[in-house]
Parts: sequence; C-alpha cells; structure tokens
Amino acid sequence: MTTICLGKIIAVYGTRGEVEIESYTERPTDIASFGAVKDAKGTKYHILSASRHTSRTVIARIQGVSDPVQALEICGVELFTERALAVLKARRLH
Repeated sequence: MTTICLGKIIAVYGTRGEVEIESYTERPTDIASFGAVKDAKGTKYHILSASRHTSRTVIARIQGVSDPVQALEICGVELFTERALAVLKARRLH
C-alpha cells in the first residue's frame, strides 16, 4: 500500500488540546476532509476540525485529544493517508 504524507503536527495550541498542523495539502484546511489518517506506526487520528492559522498551518481538533498534555504527546507526528484516497479527494475538492 502506497501512502502520502498530508502534514505534520508541529505544536500544541491553546488549553483544550488543539494542535497546530503544518499541512501539505493544496488548501491547508483540506487535511480535515480525509477523516481518519495514520502515523508511520499505523495509529489512527481523526481530525474533527481544522481552521486556517497561517498560509501553511491549521489549528486542529483531534478526536481523543482534550488537553495540552495529550497534544504534546503527539507533536512531531506525521499524518499519512493511502495515495489512492488522496487522489480521489483531490478530484472531489477541485
């Protein structure tokens, strides 16, 4: 199975467990449209929402992450999806 990296969790944001994600998608907020994404070990993360923060980053809520300590534990995680799914999503979003 071929995967593609959609972005990387780079920082904790706020006090409710939000994270800042450097998004590699054409429109940064599109990263939330992929539903469950995985890290390199196969752990699933479901991005519940993403709002634009800078030109390449979003502030996101991830299911199961509700405080800054949990958010800090996933900083540095790269987020992947199956390449075929990424191609389908890209066609629908454009």
